[in-house]
Amino acid sequence: GTIAAYIANARWTFGAQVSGRTAGAVAALYGSTFVVQNFLYWVLNAPLLSLGLDGVVKDTVAVVIAQAVATVTNFVIQRIFIFKDK
Repeated sequence: GTIAAYIANARWTFGAQVSGRTAGAVAALYGSTFVVQNFLYWVLNAPLLSLGLDGVVKDTVAVVIAQAVATVTNFVIQRIFIFKDK
């Protein structure tokens, strides 16, 4: 899925050529974003509990927030730094 997302983003979203340099940069970005996403999910636990959310509802809200931040972050970093010349 990650490889397909990279190829699709490079070709259609950013109009760039697929290359080893950009593939490596995107792989590093995806890896770091995965860590940040999981950290954000963990950090959201206490605030969501204090709001009275628990169980599946709390977990769903945390996943949606963490995924939204990861998705936007991935796009912005790819646009500004990785595919900046396109």
